[in-house]
Amino acid sequence: MEREFGLDSQTLTIAIKGEVNVFRVRRLVNNIIDAIGMTPIFDAKIYEYPDDIGFIYIQPIWESAIMFDGWPRHQGGFMWICSCKAIDQNKVLDVVRNSDYAAVKCDFMEMAL
Repeated sequence: MEREFGLDSQTLTIAIKGEVNVFRVRRLVNNIIDAIGMTPIFDAKIYEYPDDIGFIYIQPIWESAIMFDGWPRHQGGFMWICSCKAIDQNKVLDVVRNSDYAAVKCDFMEMAL
């Protein structure tokens, strides 16, 4: 029996190496959303740290949210994809690799209410 939407959650976290800036991260997140069939519901919010240290990119999706903690000085960042809908990890990693990034580490977690 299928459980009611919102009772289960999956989180995929990825440490990503490569040139990061808001423009490239926006494109990466949008490509991931398209690849895994998620639905953006609001405009992304971007919070930039002083002195160009880094930024946080948050894209709400109907299924939950995608966040990217970008560190241009370190040539990389950390991505969290949280969803009440199943996440196809292979599709996400294909998009990351096809965007000239390297997935350094990837973890997956499931939770239920």
